[in-house]
Amino acid sequence: MLLFIADLSFCQFIPDGSVWKYLDNGSNQGTAWYTPDFNDNNWPEGAAKLGYGVDNLGTEIGFGDDSTNRYITYYFRKTFMVENTDDINLLMLGLLCDDGGVVYINGEEVVRHNMPEGEIDYLTEASKAVYGESEDAFFIYQFPPDVLQTGKNTIAVEVHQRSKMSNDVAFDLRLDFGEYSAFHKSPYLLFPANNTEMILMWQADSTRSCTFEWGIDTLYTNGLLYPEEYGNDHQYKVELNDLDPGTHYFYRVTLDTITSKKGSFYTGVPDETTSICWYAYGDTRSNPAIHDKVAEQMWLDLEQSSSESIVLTTGDMVYDGSEEEYWDYEWFNPNFKYIQKLLANLPYLNTIGNHLGNGYLFQKYYPYPMITTNRFYYSFDYGPAHFIILDQYTSYSQGSTQYEWLVNDLLATNKKWKFMFLHEPGWSAGGHSNSKKVQNIIQPLCKQYDIQFVFSGHNHYYSRAVVNGIYHITTAGGGAPLYSPDENKPNIVKISRSTHFCKVEIDGDSLTFTAIKSDGTVIESFRTGFIPDKVFYQQNDLADYFKVFSKYNYISIVNIKNVQGMYSIFDSWGRVVHTGSVNTHNQSIKIETPGIYFVRFDINGKRFVKKILVN
Repeated sequence: MLLFIADLSFCQFIPDGSVWKYLDNGSNQGTAWYTPDFNDNNWPEGAAKLGYGVDNLGTEIGFGDDSTNRYITYYFRKTFMVENTDDINLLMLGLLCDDGGVVYINGEEVVRHNMPEGEIDYLTEASKAVYGESEDAFFIYQFPPDVLQTGKNTIAVEVHQRSKMSNDVAFDLRLDFGEYSAFHKSPYLLFPANNTEMILMWQADSTRSCTFEWGIDTLYTNGLLYPEEYGNDHQYKVELNDLDPGTHYFYRVTLDTITSKKGSFYTGVPDETTSICWYAYGDTRSNPAIHDKVAEQMWLDLEQSSSESIVLTTGDMVYDGSEEEYWDYEWFNPNFKYIQKLLANLPYLNTIGNHLGNGYLFQKYYPYPMITTNRFYYSFDYGPAHFIILDQYTSYSQGSTQYEWLVNDLLATNKKWKFMFLHEPGWSAGGHSNSKKVQNIIQPLCKQYDIQFVFSGHNHYYSRAVVNGIYHITTAGGGAPLYSPDENKPNIVKISRSTHFCKVEIDGDSLTFTAIKSDGTVIESFRTGFIPDKVFYQQNDLADYFKVFSKYNYISIVNIKNVQGMYSIFDSWGRVVHTGSVNTHNQSIKIETPGIYFVRFDINGKRFVKKILVN
């Protein structure tokens, strides 16, 4: 059982999916309806998400009798209790609203979203229509708690449509509060691609005196530092070095000698290590409460398994990475304790995604030393594995700077296991289109340099595709609104419309992959093996001599040039399952067990290998 430490609190007034009073009769409610004294006893009530014409509704509401003349405005009310307003220094409101809305607390307007300025009434239309992913996104607002009162409080929301012809409406809301803390962002970890180093970062609410202690136990006897803030936003960073690989360290960060945060970490595994365990998931944006459920299950799994570990993501950590509020609310929010536990105790290696904007804030909070350009591609080694993180929003066409870096990086590594992370998949199960660049540029490099797995996000579900023996994993169920995968898409082997994460365990030449739902249910688990280079030496000048393909449970060999020689078929563990003579006739060999196989030809002292998937 692992011991990790995280000093966190959970503070929430209204979770998403709560029950609300609502009015959907198209009436003019004036202004009294949003005051605390208004009598809403005759209003119906239902669980959010409330609306019509959208997925995942908790309560369906009406729009009138005429689908060409639907109601413009819908009203929602709810009360909540506050024990002591003195404990609150910030309110954080997440509003899901299709199309526009105004939020009031105790009769005072606190949020106006996608609505015109000035006075509005029940016929006022939203400023613009909402489409696509914005229909299911929580937009984040932060404001002072002055509107609250000790005891009962009333929150009221009016949702407006852009047009009487609108075919959908949606509403949900969550309201969190921050208790006073000198930590604006609690300590979190960055892996610097060196197993004797670790980077820790945090952010204060203002300039503070700070102490940092660490050690191999909670006496923190290894060292004491007094870091100073850097930049212009009260950030702090500690770069530890000369640590022992594979060692458990504990740390404590104290601000102004009165408030502290604790955590721990393992340094990277020793260089000679052949067994590692690590995690992957992505698209955690928009719904931190759902992300926290995924993080909780990952935390529970981590406690029962490997000690040293890292987490890699496939992008889109937050909904709008160009706005500080989304990093505060969706990623570093102390309300979501399991996300914060992971950040405080495991280093994250993140991939840039389309929701992270120009990457300025991504680099501000994750300044990986491996990034040597002003863009966001990098690589690192961890035990027997080499990891490549691609930036798909910087050119990686042949001849580009990133492409040349990628080729040189692959030529330089001698690690047997190779993994690539990117955001937009080359093969997945629908939603956003498959990336032709991944298919035409990355896939050939995977074949040439033996990259076994490509991890991606972007399409919010789990899917596994296998293309020429290379696994393409879409893991984008970290919290973003789920899509519906299509199992009939090309090369798809497995799908799941679920929130989830992936776990990869390597033991020498064996790899076990497991995809796990946020409730602990296993989506799938499979094992594959690594075939050492000494078994196969490929010479491409024989590639035109044979056509090799699989159909049903057979491997077929077409001897195009009618050459003479021998062939051997190996399974993914490197075991010989069949041998024979190449002759002038086409041959079909029955394979008993589905999986990846290697067909090796030995012709006049030359060798050619073809990797085949048998379903």
